[in-house]
Amino acid sequence: MEAHETMDRVDVAEAVVLHLKARRETRWAGWQTRIDYPNSDDTRFDCFVESRRDPITDDITVFTRPYEQLVSGNRHRP
Repeated sequence: MEAHETMDRVDVAEAVVLHLKARRETRWAGWQTRIDYPNSDDTRFDCFVESRRDPITDDITVFTRPYEQLVSGNRHRP
């Protein structure tokens, strides 16, 4: 059981790293900080970064999906 849990964590970590690499910007200080891309880029990355693992090849494909605001209000205000 512990071996399966460990491999699950490795799979999740791989997906997280691919998401972070795909988002070429600094979005959330301390979490998504990229020295090579120090600023936010709302024109390209005001979106969701998602991934899909192919069950046959085990390859992970990373793609973006546009942001759609479903709840009214200012999402940038705390």
